[in-house]
Amino acid sequence: MPAYEPTVHQPKVADLRLVASKAKRAKMNYTYLIQSKIKKWVYIGSTKDLLKRFDEHNNGKIKSTKGLIPFRLVYYKAYQTYSLARKREIELKKNGQQKEMLFRRLGL
Repeated sequence: MPAYEPTVHQPKVADLRLVASKAKRAKMNYTYLIQSKIKKWVYIGSTKDLLKRFDEHNNGKIKSTKGLIPFRLVYYKAYQTYSLARKREIELKKNGQQKEMLFRRLGL
């Protein structure tokens, strides 16, 4: 039985600033999906600082996504620990059914 997934929030970059300020106080960790505005290509990752990581992707500082900038943030989920965020990232990358379910809900 698949794990429960809450309603998906389609984030805006302005929302990231608020999320980042709250996260620093709460020490949250994230699993996120970004999509290239040039192609339909999607990147799945995890991080301790969502705003910083999103900026790194859009400024070409991440080798694996450098050629596909600019990006839009299409999904993120907060976790108490980095290991939980990383576990979800790996689950999405390795489990086609989980990934497909999330993509369907996001309309990707």
